[in-house]
Amino acid sequence: MKDMEKIVVGAVLIIVVIALAYIVVQNSPNVDITTTTLAVTQPTESTLPADVQRFREAMGGSDTSGCDKIADERLKQVCIRDISIKNNDVSICDKVTISTLADTCYFRIALNTQNKALCGKITAENIKTACNSRF
Repeated sequence: MKDMEKIVVGAVLIIVVIALAYIVVQNSPNVDITTTTLAVTQPTESTLPADVQRFREAMGGSDTSGCDKIADERLKQVCIRDISIKNNDVSICDKVTISTLADTCYFRIALNTQNKALCGKITAENIKTACNSRF
């Protein structure tokens, strides 16, 4: 159970760092965020705190229904990934649409369940190599 608490705390810390970085970028006159090539929506200052709260609430559950309430697409995908890892449920990993998040999902579940075959689902070669090297 302590490992799961570490994962949840780590995920929340990552989200807070991302939120702070976003706020800094928004307030910086030298950065033009309109040129970003991200395929996901950028959170707005009005939705980010609500989404962080929704993320925390979703992590208290065992399914992804809470994740569906998150407006920011990347945070929603992180939520789905983390619920999948929390439950060691590969079928939920399959729903993650951001490839790097899906890869880390398969990697973590492969390690958690000692299932090397899951390394084969990873698309990024560096993550796949790291996964295979753990067995």
